[in-house]
Amino acid sequence: MTAPRLTMIVLAVLLLAVAVVLSLPATQDESLVGPVIEVQEADTLNPQDPQAFLKWRQIKKLFFLG
Repeated sequence: MTAPRLTMIVLAVLLLAVAVVLSLPATQDESLVGPVIEVQEADTLNPQDPQAFLKWRQIKKLFFLG
């Protein structure tokens, strides 16, 4: 196989790959990706709970030391 022929084959495969990717539909449908991850209860600070701040500090301490 000569170099120009190999170059043409590589370019043809690259062009085919680009054409296939561009022909796929670009959707914003979140059902394809999955549900949006909700904020967990442990990550929220409840201002009505007096122990929430201490729990939050304990969680942060575990993350930074663990």
